Amino acid sequence: MSVDSLTMQLRELQAKLVKALQEEYFCEDLEPPPAAFGWDADALRKYFEDGGVEAAAPPASSAASADQGRDPKPGQPGGGLEQPTTSFSVPPMALPAAGGMELLPLVSGADGVARYQANILATGIPPRRFGLFPPDDALLKRLSSTHKPYTKALPHLTADRTFAFATVADGWASGESAARHGMDLRMFIKPGAEQKLVGALRFSDYAMIGRGAPNSSIHGGAVETALDEATAECAKSKLYSVAVTTSIEFKITKAVQPQTTYLVECEVTKKMSDIRHEIMGYIKDADGKVTVATAKAVLADLAGIPGAFAARGK
Repeated sequence: MSVDSLTMQLRELQAKLVKALQEEYFCEDLEPPPAAFGWDADALRKYFEDGGVEAAAPPASSAASADQGRDPKPGQPGGGLEQPTTSFSVPPMALPAAGGMELLPLVSGADGVARYQANILATGIPPRRFGLFPPDDALLKRLSSTHKPYTKALPHLTADRTFAFATVADGWASGESAARHGMDLRMFIKPGAEQKLVGALRFSDYAMIGRGAPNSSIHGGAVETALDEATAECAKSKLYSVAVTTSIEFKITKAVQPQTTYLVECEVTKKMSDIRHEIMGYIKDADGKVTVATAKAVLADLAGIPGAFAARGK
């Protein structure tokens, strides 16, 4: 068999592998670069896991270096892998005591909420490469016609010791990373004092109790994560820009399904003190007629708790 014939077969097989990975990672629009020809399955999978970062997917010729630290070491259940060091594009919120004191007057009260709203509404929701919503989703269209979309943010002291809210592009419950592991929550508010938040929510098969298992539905922890995130953001965008959940109760009344659009509604229902409020959260079908899960959360103003920032800096 000629080299040209073998090369053509390799291209065809790699095209099938790429298509399978595109379907697995829900990213049919992501194509490996020409330099990816000849990469093995592990290198291609790493490329898709990293969202198309070419440098993260070495060719097969360097497979030994790619596998360095990737083979689980025995000695404990599940083995062990060397873990990467966490890095931040902006300084983390765990500030030293002095930094915390500088933040307090900037993030508390109505001024802090106004700053938060201005920041998040200016950012909106950028297109998500791993988003779980289909084009022309009816609920997203409806919410967009009455509310403003936004991406959550957290307060930070910048390098020159000024104040800024930094958009959280990735996190357990937010952005691309959340969508990749199975949850896409998109939040909306009306500018001003109305103490409500709405959202659209979808889960993928990766949020199921058992992906591919018969009669399986979305894991309860994933449902609770969505409500935890939404009630906290209702507090941050309407009451105090740095909120902490002090208690939360969940009820899941109907099985939540993957690849289904749900409506999220949150509302401040009770003022317990100047720095504590009760917020109710609901996940409903897209028409808002059937409630599938609820949460009763108590949120507190972190900036109003004496020593809260200082304690986080220790």
